[in-house]
Amino acid sequence: MTDGTPAAFVRGEPALLLSRGEAVWRDNVRGCGVGNLVDIRLRFVVSSWRRGGNLFDLDNLVDPVLSVVGAREAQRRSVWASVEVGDEPGVEISARPPPPAPPTATTVHLRAAPRRSVRTVERLAELVDHAPIGIDEACGCSLTLGSDTPGLGFGFERADQAHDRDALWPLLGGAAHSPADHRIRDLRVRTDPSGTGVVVALWSLVDP
Repeated sequence: MTDGTPAAFVRGEPALLLSRGEAVWRDNVRGCGVGNLVDIRLRFVVSSWRRGGNLFDLDNLVDPVLSVVGAREAQRRSVWASVEVGDEPGVEISARPPPPAPPTATTVHLRAAPRRSVRTVERLAELVDHAPIGIDEACGCSLTLGSDTPGLGFGFERADQAHDRDALWPLLGGAAHSPADHRIRDLRVRTDPSGTGVVVALWSLVDP
């Protein structure tokens, strides 16, 4: 299945990584019978943008589902995840590569992926001259991972995803210790064996 036809819709409030309901949610996703996808499309529907009064990051929704339906990290080619508020919470799972970032996106080539979370107020050299994208509106984010970046995975310890976004605080807003990752509601990650480093693209999801 590679045409984007939904393989499954798993009903229920999607759980966050390391949250109380994560184990039950993983079991629900496992019950849909979908697995070993190399191009993974996840469309999340949630009942609110907040959990326990706090905004949450899209990648923390992705990890529990990706670990169940995705192929092994080294075999994955892409992950495309989005989140929206709706009356029927759940996740739609299909096999579909992400489209390219829009031509209006702000694009930056990081020569090397950060290997750990950025714990300094200093900007990466590639971001010194860049201003924030908007203020607090929703954003799309595309990450193209070169051959020198490990497999395509998510979670708190993944240098190729979470730490890249930590480094993007000059574009997303927030601070080095607390980037405004909650703004990302369309996340597209793909591998490119012909490239190196990470190509980052960010764009506003609000119509001008």
